[in-house]
Amino acid sequence: MNSKTLIVSACLTISIFLGCSTTQVAQPQPLAVPHAQAQPVREGQWKIRDTQLFVRDVGPETAPVVVVVHGGPGGNHLSLRGLEVLAPRFRVVLYDQRGTGESDRFQVASEKDLESLSLEQNIEDLEALRLRLGKDRITLVGHSWGAGLAVLYAAAYPEHVEKLVVYSGGPEDQPLSKQKSKAHFAMLTDEEKALAKERIAKLQESAESGAPQEELDRLFFQVAEVMFPSLYCQRPTAASAEQGRAGFWASQGQNQYSRTFDRAAFAEKLKLVKAPALLTWGRCEPSPQERLLYLLDNLPDAQFVIFEKSGHNAMEEEPALFFDTLNAFLDGKPLPAKSFRSRAEVQSAESATTEGATP
Repeated sequence: MNSKTLIVSACLTISIFLGCSTTQVAQPQPLAVPHAQAQPVREGQWKIRDTQLFVRDVGPETAPVVVVVHGGPGGNHLSLRGLEVLAPRFRVVLYDQRGTGESDRFQVASEKDLESLSLEQNIEDLEALRLRLGKDRITLVGHSWGAGLAVLYAAAYPEHVEKLVVYSGGPEDQPLSKQKSKAHFAMLTDEEKALAKERIAKLQESAESGAPQEELDRLFFQVAEVMFPSLYCQRPTAASAEQGRAGFWASQGQNQYSRTFDRAAFAEKLKLVKAPALLTWGRCEPSPQERLLYLLDNLPDAQFVIFEKSGHNAMEEEPALFFDTLNAFLDGKPLPAKSFRSRAEVQSAESATTEGATP
């Protein structure tokens, strides 16, 4: 198999993949998250449309459903298991997207085969998952790439979304994606840049030579591991014991949507999403704030929160404030963190902060 035409841009795709973390800075503590307690767990392979997806289903089956959509593209659900503390008030459903994590793989022998791993297929998987759960409306919590997928699902099926949490992510076109990648690479140390280039070259070589998916997934994760630490305000000192498996071809297929994503046209679809939306962004992350401000401009009922002491993973760096904010939003209560309802409010606050810091 000659896969040269399938590698759009190794650096770009891998940078996007870094929305999923494998490092642990801090775990949410029971005192900060009052609903944390032992809950029934049901997990295994679920037949969803044309594939088998790994699903972890936590909490009472009769409770309102929160579906957790992980980052990547090509990541897995493991780093977001902290959200299981939302049970028992909610039935928390985490899953590995098609072609990644513990879900089934697709055979990729040509560029056309990537259509089975496209954004559109992932949107329809989410809808099929909702139907399988038997709920008319679900709450979505998406992180990084998963936040973009959650937004795109909400635009496609607005009538089935109860609430929407966009955690450090959102849809992006090519210019925004390139801006994010450039900012992320700039945050690497010289040693990390050299190691990342070396591992990217190895991944590229293996993909072009037709290496098996298990090897490509492993090499893909090795590149990402070099870049994970720079996503935090304070670089973590230890890796999580359980990292799971990545999905290299899934990352290639899912990421292709950004080539043709039309921000102006999609903005009209966002205006039809009436569900309340919580948008969050970490001060230290490389992903541009514009990614969230675009959503703030166009979602009818959205509020934006900036986590000042976090990078891309506020759930790990500021767990108490993150979970207090998330719980308040889900309960329809005032948020403990400062929130903004418009781009103008954000810009005014940012300008005031800048002026206040000027001697």
